[in-house]
Amino acid sequence: MLAASRNLPGRLLMERGDASDLTWCVALRGRVRAELCALDLLVCNAAPAIPSLRVEEACYDRILAYIGKGLALVGAPLSALLEVVSAPAGCVLAISSSAVEEPPAAWPH
Repeated sequence: MLAASRNLPGRLLMERGDASDLTWCVALRGRVRAELCALDLLVCNAAPAIPSLRVEEACYDRILAYIGKGLALVGAPLSALLEVVSAPAGCVLAISSSAVEEPPAAWPH
């Protein structure tokens, strides 16, 4: 992605960390403000590992954990970074899984 962005205007900042961790996202906001002042685009494309889960009592807690982790991977970055994204009329791009178009049979979720 970094190589593909070299001919584009602006600057691409890629950060490694746990996007579901609000504390990490708040620290990232501080680095964004210090280096860039604001974001034109925030890409949320992280997802938890996708387990095969059946809708049954034995899997209920794992289904809740999976959904909770997925929500946190979008909720924490948006909660912490939306302020620096919206400041210059920026955008958020949320990328889902290809499984939306071709869901595996073992995915009730």
